[in-house]
Amino acid sequence: SKKLIDRAPLVIALLGDMDGLQVNKTKQKILELKLNPDITDEFLTEYLKNKLASPALLSDEIVYARVLEQVTYACSFMILEADNQGLGSCILGGIENRLTEMTEECRVVKQQLKIPDRFDVLAVLTMGYPDEDPALRPRKNLSEIVSFNNFGDE
Repeated sequence: SKKLIDRAPLVIALLGDMDGLQVNKTKQKILELKLNPDITDEFLTEYLKNKLASPALLSDEIVYARVLEQVTYACSFMILEADNQGLGSCILGGIENRLTEMTEECRVVKQQLKIPDRFDVLAVLTMGYPDEDPALRPRKNLSEIVSFNNFGDE
């Protein structure tokens, strides 16, 4: 919500790079990182023909799902570290983007933040020092949400 963003001392826009999983860009990044000097260009070319390694070979929807998955991981760790540092955080979801609806408001935000077209704002995370100490909300019993060996087994 706009009120929350206006009050927050820190606002983080979590972006997804919609071109980031393209085969040639992936290959270039791997070679630049030099994670393993034994990886050859020929090996990478063959490896990246695999649809699991290159979701762009499947569909734009699969790429979007994978990008959203990666941004979700990053957001989760940011929240955990913020809490570790004594900060409070709030995820603002339901952000307009090419997955939902690219509204004029979304375009304006991207323009104001100078976000290139290939990136989508997938979530907004606000952070600051908490001004309240709410009671913990009730949680489900572990046996209601965890299965052992097979689904539904206690």
